[in-house]
Amino acid sequence: MKRGGRYVELTRHEQRERVAYHEAGHAVALVGLGLTIAEASVRVSWFGRSVSGLVVPREEDEEVGADELLVVGHAGIAAEIEWWSWEVDAKTAVRLAEHNAADDLEVIRGYHRRRPDVTLSRSRARSEAVALVRHHWRGVEAVAGALYDHGRVNTRQVRRLARLPRVRPPLRTS
Repeated sequence: MKRGGRYVELTRHEQRERVAYHEAGHAVALVGLGLTIAEASVRVSWFGRSVSGLVVPREEDEEVGADELLVVGHAGIAAEIEWWSWEVDAKTAVRLAEHNAADDLEVIRGYHRRRPDVTLSRSRARSEAVALVRHHWRGVEAVAGALYDHGRVNTRQVRRLARLPRVRPPLRTS
């Protein structure tokens, strides 16, 4: 990240915070779309050198459509872009978030290649995710804080922290 005209690496605190926001974006989108979390966590490696996160939908949620999964995939990136935008300009925030989310982007590309039930374009899924993350930003912040502090959250905690309803809202149609 560039600070004061020079590039520096993120501290462990900043890495963990970045990953917590990214995973909170996925978690809030997942629960906001009426799905259930099997696991949501932020982990630090044994030696504290790397931070990783994971949000997995519950397999029993058979109604999980490809479009919803695409929005959930983009929501982590959207939340991370918002986090980066506190420190850098918008273009740099997008570049950094997409660089860090290379695995997410590969999964998203794979859904477009392999799932016949995909109806949203990548750009449409991305705008749905950005709208969802911005609409629930305070909830994303609260979930990120819980992930940072405790390392994991469940569906009930995400719903409570983000103040999400129990009903499944439809994706926007226009």
